[in-house]
Amino acid sequence: MSAGHDWPFDGYRASDVQVLAFSGSGAARVAVPVQVAVTDSSTPWAVHATEADSGPGKPLDIHVTRTGASVGFGIAMCAVLLFSVLPIRNLFPGSPPIGSWVDYTVVLWMVMGLAVSLALYVTAWWRQAP
Repeated sequence: MSAGHDWPFDGYRASDVQVLAFSGSGAARVAVPVQVAVTDSSTPWAVHATEADSGPGKPLDIHVTRTGASVGFGIAMCAVLLFSVLPIRNLFPGSPPIGSWVDYTVVLWMVMGLAVSLALYVTAWWRQAP
């Protein structure tokens, strides 16, 4: 499977995927015809499958990419993190460069703060439920 490494615009491709099914065991084992259905049931991903032209087993080429909403969400998350990290980084002496340990630490604390806030909200909501 080949992959693109340009998140959130990444995609994945698998070529010549074949599905084989057999019934029985040992000498009585026989091939069973199968019908393959590739579905697109994961919301943030768009799945496209095409039949390859080679071979008797009709191999499939499968290509998976992120949907527009998923790409937009990734870009929005990066923008929000940049707007909150830049002012904090600039408070430090010497204004550390982009990608320094300060960026990772601030992002980690922000994510932890959001997780704790969500947990407190759910706990408060749960206690007030009838």
